[in-house]
Order: sequence, then C-alpha cells, then structure tokens
Amino acid sequence: VAPNPWGGGPMRLSWPAEVSMERVELTDANGRVLERHFTNGNSLVWENAGLPAGLYFLRFRADDGSGVWRKVV
Repeated sequence: VAPNPWGGGPMRLSWPAEVSMERVELTDANGRVLERHFTNGNSLVWENAGLPAGLYFLRFRADDGSGVWRKVV
C-alpha cells in the first residue's frame, strides 16, 4: 500500500501475481465498509473520494476466501 499516510492523491495497491484477488474494501475504524472494488488483476489504483483524515483499513479478500487487513492513515 503506497502512499501511507494516504493524502489527497491516488493510492496504489498491489499483490503477488499468483494471488487471485476477488475484492478490496475500505473500512472505517468501526469496520463499516465505505468503498468496495472488485479486481481481476494484481494491482489497483484507488482515488481518495474526499474522505476526512482518520484511521481506515483495507480488507483484501482472495478468491479462495482468505483475507488480510492493512491499516491506512
């Protein structure tokens, strides 16, 4: 995840090519999904949609059901 902290520009997300990613979700500190993107590659450019400064998390969900979280400030 770059850049972190995330400012006003795009955030670039990438993962290994051998991982088949289904979707990436942006959540707030309470776990509420704010945005969701479905993927079909190994990278994604995410624009900041005017979100206020704060603590956010990215939830990556692979096609096999596995997942991982990353903190974004």
